[in-house]
Amino acid sequence: MKRRAFLQVGAALAGGTAAWRAAEPAVCSAEEAATGTTVLVTSAQLGSMRRLGAGLAERFAIRLTAAEAVDTELPFTASPLEPGEALDALVQGVQTIVHAGPPGTPENEVEQVDAGPRQLFHLLHAAHAAGVRRVIYLSSIELVSGYDPAYLVDEDWRPWGEINRGYLPVQLNEFTCREFARERKLQVVVLRLGTLVTPDEPRPTEDPPAWLDERDLLHAVRRAIEAESPFDARGLQAWSVIHILSRAPGNRFPLQRARRLLGYEPQFG
Repeated sequence: MKRRAFLQVGAALAGGTAAWRAAEPAVCSAEEAATGTTVLVTSAQLGSMRRLGAGLAERFAIRLTAAEAVDTELPFTASPLEPGEALDALVQGVQTIVHAGPPGTPENEVEQVDAGPRQLFHLLHAAHAAGVRRVIYLSSIELVSGYDPAYLVDEDWRPWGEINRGYLPVQLNEFTCREFARERKLQVVVLRLGTLVTPDEPRPTEDPPAWLDERDLLHAVRRAIEAESPFDARGLQAWSVIHILSRAPGNRFPLQRARRLLGYEPQFG
């Protein structure tokens, strides 16, 4: 996808997932993933992403990246995710990228609408050129939280973007990923996450609940890295959106797709 074409359609918003049945890029088996997968984890300035990287390092070869240096014992490369030789080198030899574009704030949302999707575009372009097999984008369940709380909202519901909440950049990042999947350049798995909490933090009290223990996040990302990709409608497609939450009574975001495609079952509540 050319940058001009991307910019021309950049204002469009991501929709449902039912229509995506594109042919798959080649992906490794679960056995190969468990023994020889190199994973690049972005946004390492976030403590949650560093902890995720440390957990994944028990099974995969992990590289971390962020715009500025961070304190970590894992292999780390500072990168602003701008095009050039440095970004090309960052993704060389990588099979899977786990990317989190953190939401902005109401005050910096306009700035993040420009920066987040632009940096992600450069990352995905370099990933395609390097032969990366799979991109896992960590999105937010907040994109579909605006519907009536009485509704059960699955992954085929269209994101309901609300301005001035900080989540518009996340929605545009989903759209950017979808364009690469639509052109069959990358396989993209979007995990829409509940509000992240550490094991020691109190659980959010919103009703209905929509939160995610970081240990369940680690389990879900591991499964997304290892998942096989059969060439039929039962498995991961070139574009798959999946809700990931921990156990909580009254959950209105069904997890059937996570169970079916990833074998994910929340362990914590």
